Amino acid sequence: MTSPRPLAAALTAAVLSCSAQAALAGICEWQSPSHRLGLLELYTSEGCSSCPPADRWLSRLRPALRQDKLIPLAFHVDYWNQLGWPDRFASPQYTRRQQEAAERNRASFVYTPQFLLDGADFRPLGAPDLLQSRLGALNAEPAQARISARARREANGSIHIEGQSSANGPAAAHTFVALYEHGLVSAVKRGENAGQTLRHDYVVRALVGPLRADPDGVTRIDQRMALPAGARTEQLGIAIFTQDATTGRGLQASAAEGCL
Repeated sequence: MTSPRPLAAALTAAVLSCSAQAALAGICEWQSPSHRLGLLELYTSEGCSSCPPADRWLSRLRPALRQDKLIPLAFHVDYWNQLGWPDRFASPQYTRRQQEAAERNRASFVYTPQFLLDGADFRPLGAPDLLQSRLGALNAEPAQARISARARREANGSIHIEGQSSANGPAAAHTFVALYEHGLVSAVKRGENAGQTLRHDYVVRALVGPLRADPDGVTRIDQRMALPAGARTEQLGIAIFTQDATTGRGLQASAAEGCL
């Protein structure tokens, strides 16, 4: 199992862009920096015996992770559900996203656990310095989109997200909005992980997109997303990311958490 210490040494304590006053009001306001952030996607399943180590590795990034460096997200796929254990976080939408990435990358199959960094297959487990070195190069690049957003918790139990992504790269830019959650626990009763208690962070609970840019490269965001049942708002985060629609390469990503 890879230790996250090399990354922890490079990244300092989490820096959130929500002010204390806004946090008390259930409001997040943030904008992306001028450099490009990495989007790290994990495709995983509670029914897959080789997935828990990848889930734990992702969780260990959290204490030292700065949101001006990297946005991790865990997408639980549904193609393991018929093999003994239905993953309550799985969605066919996330399976389609993984399959679309495989098609763009001309891969003949999908698998779990799989990491994608910047839309391409990435294998950090067993390579302690790989994420750090890749992030250094990626963060040195100027962003090709600028994201600004405001999220507000509403009385009806939803979150209203407004903002925009302005791309200065390809005309075919796609923007996504993800609501994710930390601190989730499942006691698995059947399947390959029967008898295990699995813990998850960065779990995508809802995904909106692709939202398409107008002729000027601007994508308007005005979305309401329901709070997951039983969710603690301090464990929720919102990620917005814009990608080249053809290649899947990231133009920019940004997130805020702990302020809803």
